Formats: sequence, C-alpha cells, structure tokens
Amino acid sequence: MLRAGLVDDRVNGTQMLDTVSFGRAWSRIQSRLRDATVVLLAVAIGFGIALLPRLLNHSGGNDPLSPTKANPRVQLSTLSDGRVAKPLPQAPVDPASVEPPAPPAPSPIAAVTGFLDSEVARDFGGSYGSLSTADRLRAGSHTEWTDLHAQLPTITSFTPGETRSASGRAEVDAEVELKAGLDQITGLVPAHAHAVWIAVAEDGGWRVDFASSELVPRYPADAEATSAARSWVSARSHCRRAPQHRAGLLGTPALAAGLCGAGGPVRVGAPSPFHAGVGVEPFVAAFGAEVFAWARAVPVQSPSPMTAVLAPIDDRWVVIGVLESLPGGSR
Repeated sequence: MLRAGLVDDRVNGTQMLDTVSFGRAWSRIQSRLRDATVVLLAVAIGFGIALLPRLLNHSGGNDPLSPTKANPRVQLSTLSDGRVAKPLPQAPVDPASVEPPAPPAPSPIAAVTGFLDSEVARDFGGSYGSLSTADRLRAGSHTEWTDLHAQLPTITSFTPGETRSASGRAEVDAEVELKAGLDQITGLVPAHAHAVWIAVAEDGGWRVDFASSELVPRYPADAEATSAARSWVSARSHCRRAPQHRAGLLGTPALAAGLCGAGGPVRVGAPSPFHAGVGVEPFVAAFGAEVFAWARAVPVQSPSPMTAVLAPIDDRWVVIGVLESLPGGSR
C-alpha cells in the first residue's frame, strides 16, 4: 500500500497506529520475495520486536517538512505488501521514455485533490499525470503505474484537511477510506487511515510526491478484540459457525476444532500485540513480518486453553488463527 516520512507512531490505550510508507511499498515489492529461510531467521531474531517498518527512526533537523525528521515507518501491509508483484526499477529509467505529465496544479491542495479524485475514479492515467518527476521516473509509464495498483490499496473516498507549506514543499492532511481486506497477496489494508500527502513545486505549479507521502491506519480499539475472541470461542464451543478469516485458520486449527462440545464457561483475557515466538511461522509466511504490527493475541483460558490471533479486518477484529498457550510463544 502506501507511506513515508513525517508522522509519529501514536498509542491510544493499547492500540498502536502505524505509519505506512508509499515509497517503501514500492521497495517492498522486491523485498517480500525473500525465501523461507530468511523468513524463519527473521522470526528467530525477534522480528516481532525489531521490525524496520515500525521501529526504524531517522533523525532530522528542525524543518517540520524534512523527510528525515524522526519518524517510525511501516510498510503497510502496511498498505502494500507486494508479495508477488513485479519490482519497479531501482534506478530511474531513461527520462526520454517517460510520458509527459499533466499541467501542474496551481496549489498543493489542488495537486493532492486532483490526484485523489483520479485515484477514486480509478483513472490511473490521470493520477499518473499528477505525479512528481521523480515518481514518474520510478513508475516509467502510466501503463506501469496502472499495473502497480494491483498491489496498492484502493482509495474509495477522502476528506482533505490542513495544508502546511515551506520552501517548495507542502504537507496536505486527508482522511481516506480504503477498500479493506486481508489476503496473502496484498496483506492487510485498513478501512480508514489518516494520510499526509506531500506536494512539491515543479514547472511553475505543484505535483504529488507519492513516494514521500504516508498513511496512519485507523484500527478498531484493542478492547474490541476481547469481545470478538469471546464470541468466536462461544460459537465454536456450541459447534456453531463463528466469524473468522474466510481463507481458513492459521497456526494449529485442530485446537479450534476441539472446542466443539467443550464444556465449561468461556473465559478470555486481554489482548496484547502479536509477538515472534513458538508457532508464528505460518502467520509470517502468509502475511509477512508486518503481521506483528497489526495482529493481536487474546489468551483463551476456558473451555480449552489456547491463544486466538485476530486481525483488524474492515471495522472489526476477526480470528485468523490459533496457537497453543506455550511458554515463549505468543499469548
């Protein structure tokens, strides 16, 4: 999906909002093609507590618009995970082969709203024309830019907010609505996000610096994960269908099957961040290391001990897998 440079992580209770880098979404298209050995090694060294997308800070100067200002970054499956996408060029292509842009917008807000209007309308030729020169050099052509959207979140609507400008560069805030979902191709896409779009002065007007723009996903409150886990356990213990990830459960599905007919009260604990540990490899293989940023683990004490793993799909928490409650594991 989408993000980079200027928004700090926010913690609201137990809920963490993660910054998403559009530029890193592009590089993610290559890096996600690592082999299983690298994945397992990442888990072994504690990817859950040392993820580059969430904890890598870059210190900058006092310029509030500096792209190097201290800012934890996340790769959104952050919004685009790019698991099977073709990579973008690492070096700029021949400028002579790049298609010309649309006329520059008269202001930063006009550049951003024009770009977003085109994205919402799925007019990718139009949004390509609003990109900065550097972005168009990376993308190559509007056809390649259109193809890239197979790995980018679908923006369904937006509400522009405050604009801040300095030295030929501007930030434009916007609340965006996205086509939410979770799968092994695009990873997790939240339903709502706060965006900071970057506009740059070019050709006597303004264009969108897509690679430096960012999103902060808005997830359901962590407390709601407890209720979702309790409802899921209750339904499964009564041998009923329970809301869960439509692609099937990861981890140890037999634990969920064993709930059918289990007697005793339903007792679950408070949610906590999903950490690297015993049994997490299927989750990392399916969704990448970003799963540690957005998933929550809810301990189930009764009627059968286990750990339910939930994802914030659309506006609710959904069980995506179960693990044994083992020392050293996620719980």
